Amino acid sequence: MVLVIIELKDKQILLDTLKDEKLIKNDEVLKAFKKIRREDFLPDYLKNLAYDDVSLPLNKNESMNQLSTTLFFIDILNPKEGNIIYEVGTGSGYSTAILSEIVGKKGKVISIELDKELYNKAKINLKNYSNVELILGNGLKGYSDKAPYDRIIIFGALDETPTNLINQMKVNGVLIYPKGIILQTLTKIIRKEKGIKKEQFGEFRLSKLIK
Repeated sequence: MVLVIIELKDKQILLDTLKDEKLIKNDEVLKAFKKIRREDFLPDYLKNLAYDDVSLPLNKNESMNQLSTTLFFIDILNPKEGNIIYEVGTGSGYSTAILSEIVGKKGKVISIELDKELYNKAKINLKNYSNVELILGNGLKGYSDKAPYDRIIIFGALDETPTNLINQMKVNGVLIYPKGIILQTLTKIIRKEKGIKKEQFGEFRLSKLIK
């Protein structure tokens, strides 16, 4: 019981910080963060660190991104109710759950994970999310069955533009990904009727996306 009280207190402190410093501008992202229990997506020995703003290991190859980074990425993605979202890298399923909460029953989140161990764990973590479809495979290859997408989000670092995924977006659709090798810049691509528009937001140090 004491651990639960500590977790809730830490979560509220982080929520207040995100609001006060205006790090997250989308109220729907904050509402989803408040509702979704990050500890449900972590192994028992890490649950007490659920609301520490640090990266946490998921297995020997993969880790869960720093919490503020995850929320900032989703904030820049700017998902809307009813959107169809394509996520590359399910991980624990936590970010998938946040996206699921935002798009609601009218929306859909298609999430692809390459690591079979994480895929199997995420299936368990997300079993009650009816608007989520999980796929085992290489997300950079895309998933044309449910395209075109309103939003595409990639959390792992890339050193090249994922052109084939841009082709699976709707016009005015948004794709975000961290571009770079050692340091990455969060890159936002908006597909237009003719060409694309690019924006960049801050620097990060993230793990390279496993292909």
